[in-house]
Formats: sequence, structure tokens, C-alpha cells
Amino acid sequence: MPHTGKSNYLVNLKTSDLYEAQRKRPTEAAKFDHIRRVAEKQMKRGEADPLLAEALAYQAFIAQDASEPGIIHQSIAEDVIHEKLADIERKYGEVAAAKFWAKATGNTGGVSIDDHVEQFNAEVGGKAHSKWRREKAIRELAEWRSNLFLHSFTNALCRQYVEEKLAPGRKVGTINSYLGVLTHYWQWLMDRGHLKEGPIYWTKYRRKQPLKRAAERERPFTGEEMRLLFCGDVSMEGALLDFAKVAALTGARQIEIGELRVSDLSFDKMLIHLPGEKTFAADRTIPLHSALAPILKARCERKEPSDYVFHELPVRKADDLKPRSSVMSKAFTRFRRKAGVGWGSDRRDKSPVNFHSFRGWLATQMLEKEAPEGLVQNLCGWKRGTMLERYTWTAQRQEQARPFIEKVRLPKK
Repeated sequence: MPHTGKSNYLVNLKTSDLYEAQRKRPTEAAKFDHIRRVAEKQMKRGEADPLLAEALAYQAFIAQDASEPGIIHQSIAEDVIHEKLADIERKYGEVAAAKFWAKATGNTGGVSIDDHVEQFNAEVGGKAHSKWRREKAIRELAEWRSNLFLHSFTNALCRQYVEEKLAPGRKVGTINSYLGVLTHYWQWLMDRGHLKEGPIYWTKYRRKQPLKRAAERERPFTGEEMRLLFCGDVSMEGALLDFAKVAALTGARQIEIGELRVSDLSFDKMLIHLPGEKTFAADRTIPLHSALAPILKARCERKEPSDYVFHELPVRKADDLKPRSSVMSKAFTRFRRKAGVGWGSDRRDKSPVNFHSFRGWLATQMLEKEAPEGLVQNLCGWKRGTMLERYTWTAQRQEQARPFIEKVRLPKK
């Protein structure tokens, strides 16, 4: 089928300020995505497609000033619409008739649950996985019952959705995550005038996390587990070994290590910049452990400043749900099980130790060597408790942390 549409979609943003234009652009793009999605829905509905176009035409008539010549008055237009409903209901069913009436009369109560999801996602922003999770939660609600609109959700109906559809077979964390998305979406709809102000019931159905036994809680690696990982009968090799050493001697998250570039390393000053991916505190520059210097120097040879330190990892697109480091996470889990650390694949429960446990191990080692708690928080990129602690991570403080980092040693055979 030949392409006959326009190659560009142009919108006048009504500003000469580049910053303001860039700020408005995501919202306008989301509006266009909404128009496109409505058109796609229309195509999928087959013989009922003309209904949407006809309903929108009536809506346009009603929206115009009734004093203009040739325009049907609202009450007359609604009478005409009402006469069509019986025919629509007979041909396409009650749901199609209800939606036709809502669209044609411009009744805000007839707004479909997922009508504004693209605009919501564009304005809220975030990483690709966060956007995907928000869209999934909203679309699932929209698909639960096709004849429900935004205004339909009473307290009883929200409870019914949670009990019938959302909760069965899901963990408490997942349930609460979905309810958090729906709460945020409902508040955003009210703020934008798409939904009347009122109570948001989703928060009432959050579940309490069951208390885990001590043996099940996520924790740092023990000394014996570190020995098995680095000096056991099964050995880590190549990129995985380098990746694990960086994690253990920097406290970096796996995503941060995967995103490391040559320009993030200063071998003259023996510093490493970790490009945080979670909080304000996560973006940090810390002393580079002397044991890591030769490993990372070798990885940076003949590379440009913008090249990745761990070039073996796949290059992901901006909208990819998986980070570059996901392959390392899986490889480490396979190795950990072979080494006999944590739980094996025969248990469905979540193992209390994982790649993230390197961060806890480093923090424990430094605290045992009497490093101040504030230094440990800064090194690991944890959110600090006070504004003073947040803004006092200076070059002098970095150097104060260096001797404590150097005291940490990996097990040797």
C-alpha cells in the first residue's frame, strides 16, 4: 500500500522561545498520538467505524455558537442523536450506543479510561520501563470492561476491579505499584479537567507487605559468600569478573556500571564518576580503588571518551525496557547459583542475596572500619537525611573517604 500521508505533523506552538517550545513539544506529541490511536481503534472496529466519525461531527455542531446561521441548536441536535440510538443499539449493541451518545453530546463522563494515557505519560516522563508500566496498568483497567468510562468508577467498582482482576495471582508489590499508577493518573485527570474533582478510591485498596522472616530479607554478602564468589571452585571470568569487582569496590548499582563511559574515569586524580539513575544523591564522584585502576585502564585503552567502559554489553535504544546491564545481571545469577551462594533455581522465593548485595557488603566493610556514616551514604549514592549532608560532598570529603575505601579488600586465593 503506497504511502499517501504527510511526512511531518506541524503544530504552531505560538512561541519564539526555543526552551518554551521544547517544553510544549511532548504535550503536543502526546495529543497527536491520541488522535492516531483513536483512528487506529476506529479502523479495528470494522463496520462500526463510521459511528465515531458521525458522533464527532455531531459534537462539532453542538460545540459551535448556536447564534451562527445554519448551525443546529444543541437541543435539536440531541433529539436527532437520540433518534439514532435505537438503530445503533440494534446493530452494534448497548455499549456502542452508550459510547455514541457520550461522544456525540460531548459528555465528559463518556471519556474512555485510556483516552489520555499518552499525554499523561508524556507529561510525567521517566524512563522507558516506567512509561511502559504506567501504560500497562491503565490499559489493563480499560480492557477489563469495555462499557465503563472514567466517571463510572465508584468505590464499589474500584474494589471489584482489584478483587476480580488486579489482585489474583499477583504479588503485593505489583498490586501496590498498579494502584499507585491509577492514583496518579486519576489525580492528573482531575488537575487537567478531564475528570470532575472527587475522592480517589484506588489508595484504599493498597495491600500490606507480609513481614519476611530474617532468612528471606535481602541482605549483603557475608565474608564466606564473597570467598565462594571470588575464590571458590567455580570462577568468574572476563567481563563478569570485572563487572563484579567494580560493584564490590565502588558500591555502584548494576545500571550505573553498565552506563559507565571512558570520560567518567580520571586516572590522574584516581576518581570515578557514577552516573546515577535513581535519585539526586545517586549521581556522584568517588575515589577510585587502587585495585580497580589497572582493570579499568585496560578497558579504556584505544577508546574515545564517549565510549562505554563495558563495550561487551548491548547498546539499547532510548525506549528499550531493558538496561544494558541486564545481561550481566542474568549471568551473575547463573554463576551465583553454581557457586552455591544464595538459593538455587529450585526455589521460587526470591533469594536474599543478589547482585545488589555487593553494595551492602561494601557499606558493611567500611562501617566496620569506622568510616563515618555520612561518607558511606555519599559513596553508595543513598538519599541523605538532611540538606546539609546532601550539599557537603566536596573534593575534600571525597579525599577523606579514600583511606576507608582502600581498606576494603576482595578475597584472594
